[in-house]
Amino acid sequence: MSANLKLGLWLLVLTFIVQSVQPANAFETITFPSSDGLEITADEYLVDDDPNRPCIVLFHQSRWSRGEYRETAPRLNKLGFNCLAVDQRSGDTINGVINESTLRAASAGLGIAWLDAIPDMESAIAWTRERHPEAPVIGWGSSYSASLIIKLSGEQEDLVDGILSFSPGEYFSPSNLIRTSATGVQVPVFITSARNEENRWEKIFNVIPSLDKVTFIPKTSGNHGSRSLWSQFTDSDNYWDAVEQFLARWTPLPSLRLSPDTRAPNANISLHPKSHAPHAIEVSEDLERWVTLGVLSRTSTLDGKLSPRHQLYFRLQQITEEDSGTADVIAVSVSANPRGYEFSVEISSPSTGRDHYADWWEVLTEDGNLLYRQIINHSETDDQSFISSGGPIDINPHQNVWVRVHMNTSGFGGQAFLGNGASGFKATQLPFQFAPWIAASKPLPDL
Repeated sequence: MSANLKLGLWLLVLTFIVQSVQPANAFETITFPSSDGLEITADEYLVDDDPNRPCIVLFHQSRWSRGEYRETAPRLNKLGFNCLAVDQRSGDTINGVINESTLRAASAGLGIAWLDAIPDMESAIAWTRERHPEAPVIGWGSSYSASLIIKLSGEQEDLVDGILSFSPGEYFSPSNLIRTSATGVQVPVFITSARNEENRWEKIFNVIPSLDKVTFIPKTSGNHGSRSLWSQFTDSDNYWDAVEQFLARWTPLPSLRLSPDTRAPNANISLHPKSHAPHAIEVSEDLERWVTLGVLSRTSTLDGKLSPRHQLYFRLQQITEEDSGTADVIAVSVSANPRGYEFSVEISSPSTGRDHYADWWEVLTEDGNLLYRQIINHSETDDQSFISSGGPIDINPHQNVWVRVHMNTSGFGGQAFLGNGASGFKATQLPFQFAPWIAASKPLPDL
């Protein structure tokens, strides 16, 4: 074999090895026109061709480039998100990546100030929507672009489906520019920063009317902008935990962990199934025992107050049409004894046997605190209507309490009863959003 042939074979083998170890979600550098004709450079990180896969458009901070996200975008890919890291015309170089949009703008005599980047951001989002028309699009900003993505969303209702804003502030003139626009933001919002930067964006956050807005302040000093997620910083995992919890509103991953340290006490949790088939919202404390909260057809928001002891996980589980029915409380009667009240609860259940049945009824305060839960024996569920008894429950004769029933597959959602021992109980339609967190409380049925 000739030396040249041997060399050729070795090069072929080497090429194969190099190609084999290339990451599956490697980026492709692309260009698209801004609204004023300036060519914008961006790195596109694609997971796959799923038309419903959510997309994140990543905007860098001042004097930087799309290189800010060379480490971050692949990790977002692993979480299930397509990404577009954009060179706005206001920038420079970071991580060895030159801002090509800035070079073109300067060469053409165009402005390269922060506000000059607005058409680039709008065009990047529009390009993403055109390329992925069925997918939710999330805007992500760092420093000055963190402020601008809030401004743009507040002024353009359907621009993005969510916002992640790293270290925003009133960096512009007039001094209330961002706060004024923020009053129009209706989409889910996540804001974070270094610990000493909270005063820069607190007023902005407070005027955002969205019911789904959360913040994260690190216990450490933290970092400015999206660089807070870089692995070189020891507290980056804390930022990532908060980001992943927020992104779980759109993530195709099976579960969502909610930590009270990363959201307001009255937080709303939005869950989005990937199909129009019925889905059960399920909750777990340990990722092993899942309990159904209720059924939704496409999207829902759970409202509730969490105490610091809660550490819950949520997921959506597709269910069959025949298993989507909820059980109703038909009647409630009580009898007093020295230890409290004994309850007799009549239940109507769309039971279909061992796969779909009423598994418990419970008594709660008007504030949603669990007072008592009666596990229903499987033998009781063979009938569509039955009576289950339990107690005693130590409550004041005039204290109003709720009585509701839970289905193993479709959760809460049927008719409930409200009343007290002195005046009796009456039927009330109780939505499943009432005290959903209680579903994970013990006791629970044996699996």
